[in-house]
Amino acid sequence: MTAAANNFARLADDLGLVAEKEGLLIGKIRGFPVGVKCIDPDGSGLLLFQIRHPLPAGAKELSSIQNTSEIERLVAEKKIEISLEDKVAWLTFVEGAKFLADGSVLPLLNDVFGAFEKAGLAANPDTCHYCRQNSVETLTCHEGKVAQICDTCLQEQMRAPINRPADATAGAVPILILGPVAAVAGAICWALVWIGYDLLFELLKTNMIYVPRIIELVLLFCVAGTVGGPVGFIIKRIPRRGKALSVIMAVLCSVAAVVFGEVAYVVWLIYRELKVVSISGALHLLPRLELEMGGFHLAIKLLAAALSVTLAVVMAKPAKLKLNL
Repeated sequence: MTAAANNFARLADDLGLVAEKEGLLIGKIRGFPVGVKCIDPDGSGLLLFQIRHPLPAGAKELSSIQNTSEIERLVAEKKIEISLEDKVAWLTFVEGAKFLADGSVLPLLNDVFGAFEKAGLAANPDTCHYCRQNSVETLTCHEGKVAQICDTCLQEQMRAPINRPADATAGAVPILILGPVAAVAGAICWALVWIGYDLLFELLKTNMIYVPRIIELVLLFCVAGTVGGPVGFIIKRIPRRGKALSVIMAVLCSVAAVVFGEVAYVVWLIYRELKVVSISGALHLLPRLELEMGGFHLAIKLLAAALSVTLAVVMAKPAKLKLNL
């Protein structure tokens, strides 16, 4: 264990903090619920204090906080950062290892918490920060957030629409309307990529270009971004959407973008040779053309298509809900 880690462990003991998940320590300091983490203990040892209070972001008490001259100096020198938000304040010791080594963390904490107390942030220190009525004996820790919340308010928070998973059909109308539009955009991009591919070889008057593997990968991801990206982006923009519906539509629309883009590419080939636009001719010619272009060319296209679908699904899949405490 490094010196910074040892010093952090001693600080936790002095403050009476207890260990939670992923290196988070929680407890109370002068009536304030806190969560503390030491990030990069082998390096700068950044100390991050999550300090909970019952006030909304625009409360006058927050704007009336008057820190000591020492705290103001350290903030000005960017050695300490203090951020005030809705029901939470963040205190960061940027080079925490140095503060731990010289023993100045506790005195500085006393200065910060003293300023918070004088501003009125510590009123009724044992009551719920949400209803401000019920008494709370045990702190709640959820996904790295510490909260002083009673059981009744916790259940209300969990039942709130923003914290509930969307219904299976949520967002169906905009997804079904905008998904095909995004597929059209992806199809155009797919066709333009392979038209450009052909024109490049024609311009260079060669059948082979030596490209480093890393550039090949970058180009493939670029193709995926232009084809699957629009599909995933459009679906992601719909805030309340069913997970299964989002994934299924992402797959269908991105596959459609690839297929119709490939058809459009063959339509261009026919028009280039015969000056005729023939979708039926492109559909008839497509299977034979893909086989005649060789295994490597087909493999590249299949890989680009797979990456496009994967990207669309990853972007479209709703993020895991986090309880807003």
